[in-house]
Amino acid sequence: MDPVIKEQIDWLVKENNGQRHHIKDLKDGTYVMAKRLMFHWTVIQGDLDDQFGYFDRWCFADEELAQAAVDNWPTNPDAGYDPTGWHRHPNSGRRRLEGDATREYVAL
Repeated sequence: MDPVIKEQIDWLVKENNGQRHHIKDLKDGTYVMAKRLMFHWTVIQGDLDDQFGYFDRWCFADEELAQAAVDNWPTNPDAGYDPTGWHRHPNSGRRRLEGDATREYVAL
């Protein structure tokens, strides 16, 4: 592994309470990571060299759903890729009742 990428992954692990299994390097300079929030879990997607933010995120009801999304994330996803099982996508305002893609709507 590239030493710079290793350093960035190590930093993410530290920031995520040592949860290395919650982080996936997408091999294109980006990562996805499952992270516990106060009332639910989120999966964030960001640039490895950005220690201040991320560019997208999806909300999940529990750790199991968030971890499955990270584990199943393709290495080179198509533009507009969405993981499965999320119930809220803050960037777009989309929501999916119980994580069901057929029950998606946009919150106004």
